[in-house]
Amino acid sequence: MKKILRYLIRIAGGILLLLGIAWLLLCGYIQLNKPGLLRKARMEINRQVKGGDLQIGQLDFSFFRHFPYITLRLSNTLLRDSSEQQQHPNLLEAGNVFIRLSLFKSLFTGHVQADKLFLEHGSLYLFTDTAGHSNMSIFHSRNPGEKGSHPEFPDIALTDMHFVLDKQDKKIFFELELQRLDLGIDKVERTLNLRVNTAMTVKKLFFQTGKGSFLTDKKLSGQFSLRYHTGSKILQGKDVPMELEGHPFLFSGRFFPDVSPDPFNFTLQASAIPYQQAAELFPLYLRENMKEYAVDRPVSFTLTIDAGVADNPAPLITSRLGLGEKGDLHIFYKGPLYDTDSVPSLSRGSLDLDSLRWAPFKRNNR
Repeated sequence: MKKILRYLIRIAGGILLLLGIAWLLLCGYIQLNKPGLLRKARMEINRQVKGGDLQIGQLDFSFFRHFPYITLRLSNTLLRDSSEQQQHPNLLEAGNVFIRLSLFKSLFTGHVQADKLFLEHGSLYLFTDTAGHSNMSIFHSRNPGEKGSHPEFPDIALTDMHFVLDKQDKKIFFELELQRLDLGIDKVERTLNLRVNTAMTVKKLFFQTGKGSFLTDKKLSGQFSLRYHTGSKILQGKDVPMELEGHPFLFSGRFFPDVSPDPFNFTLQASAIPYQQAAELFPLYLRENMKEYAVDRPVSFTLTIDAGVADNPAPLITSRLGLGEKGDLHIFYKGPLYDTDSVPSLSRGSLDLDSLRWAPFKRNNR
């Protein structure tokens, strides 16, 4: 047995030695041919962003940042849509961009093939104007018959990035501070399986701009999976675990990003959540009324937002707070996500908490 183990150790050591020698030879080849390789890499990067104005402070190879992978390092990178009529923030600004190379694919195709993309210390601004023109169109400007027009999807890692999604055609505005977002992408036929590991702060989350942010300055984190179907253009997830302000939630939802007026629906569920934290997820025009009351024990919480009606795209919300040990005593609300003149306030409508005679409910003193 010991003799077999020694042979296995020698074989493994020999394989590692050969891999180490191959890696050193590859590094030596890159160093000897660096000017020509960097020139080809720059041409390929420019080809990928046809229609965009790309500025790179410095381009070089990095051998040890993502060892044992070899990466291209772009410092002080700026990318914008050169066709924009009006002045908007740049699509991308990054102190560091690392492109992890897929060496075998690059050698086989003759083009630089990215295996993973790292963006660090900057901002990412995705903009669509009221006419439907997106600054992301610079990545879709190749002709259908052009070689390489079928896109590969590299994994993406964002670190210390300010992210904005500004869709003026659908009145959607999201602003996130991404401390970490690691996105793995696996393509199975027409489905993209998205593996997400993230820690972020949700600065603003508008489902209708000008109507108030659904979440403001909330910490969100989680490790979960989503699916995107490239044929139907549907992004969806079911019972996705995540943490909002440190409390575990389950998220389920379906989004139709290519449909106008952009129908979607999603549900958040939580148990044993503090009452005040759950109240923060009620519509804006009810939150202040909710905060007038104190509950001295955790509650269960379910919230659904649905914007799936074609003739009325205004989002509707259904909220339920379970107050009893079995959730049988509850507060229920169904109505528009945003305030309207026809919606009664919490203190005057069916949610008159003063009418509830239950010991855990106490009105806060002002």
